[in-house]
Formats: sequence, C-alpha cells, structure tokens
Amino acid sequence: MTSKPDVGIWIGIVSGVAVIGAIIAGVASVGGPSDARAYRLDEARLRAMQDIVVAAQCAYAFTGRVPATFEEIGAEIRDHRKPLAACNRVKAPEPDEAISYARETGDHIALCADFLRPSPPEGQPSNYFDPRPRPPELEAQRATAGRHCFSVRITGDFGDGESMGP
Repeated sequence: MTSKPDVGIWIGIVSGVAVIGAIIAGVASVGGPSDARAYRLDEARLRAMQDIVVAAQCAYAFTGRVPATFEEIGAEIRDHRKPLAACNRVKAPEPDEAISYARETGDHIALCADFLRPSPPEGQPSNYFDPRPRPPELEAQRATAGRHCFSVRITGDFGDGESMGP
C-alpha cells in the first residue's frame, strides 16, 4: 500500500509563511507602534504650537503689538477681552519646556520644538481632524527628527473673515 502525502501540513506551512510575510511587509511600509506613537506626539506638539499662534493673534488683536512671552500672552487673554468670536474660547498658553516662544522683529514670532520624526510625506492626510486652519509656516516639511524652529507671522486676519487689530 502506498501512502498519500499529507497536503494539509504543506498548506499550513505555506499559509503561515504568507501571513508572517504580510505582517513584516505591513510593519515595514507603515511603521510599528513606536512610529505611530511618535507621529501622534508630533501632531500634538503641532496642535499646541497652533494654539499658541492663535493666542498670540488674540493678544495682538487686543493690544496692537506682538506679545514677547507666554506670560504676556496670558495677561492679554485674561485682561483685555474684546468682542472677537475667534478669541472667545482661547486660553492662555501654559509655558511648556518642549516648546519655546520668542518675539522676533516686526510681526513675527519664533516657535521651536523637538520632533520625534521627520514630517510625513507631502499629501499624506493627517489622522487628526482639526477644523482650524494651521498657519502655513507650521506646515513646513521637516527632513529630520530633532529641534525645529518656525518663524510665524502674526496676521491681521484669523482666516475666518474676522479681522483683528486694535
């Protein structure tokens, strides 16, 4: 009597190799959990910087001058309310060791922060929806991880048609 080869074992081995190969390919193309965490932290840092820009714009709207420090932004936000819808819910930014702020010449501020990853490729959609427009300066591509500084113009417009200024 001849015995038949057990095809089931071979199908199982080939299937297992295919599954392991798909997992490896997925991690290589998308990145692992640590990459996803770094991306989320970098996005959170950019949103915090965006909040600082909005608060600085509100402080500018109230005083007509670009604030020099986080403390100055906070004082203006708390003390000089004007009927500007864009500033109704703006909170004073908390000083953050991860983000530095400085007034530059004219109508610009410098925001610097440490990033864990380079920017995602251009055109890659963000997984985080924020209805507020991000200042274009914060959209600049970062070729490497590490400390990056952005020079952001404090404008006379919030992007929603509401003009600001004293």
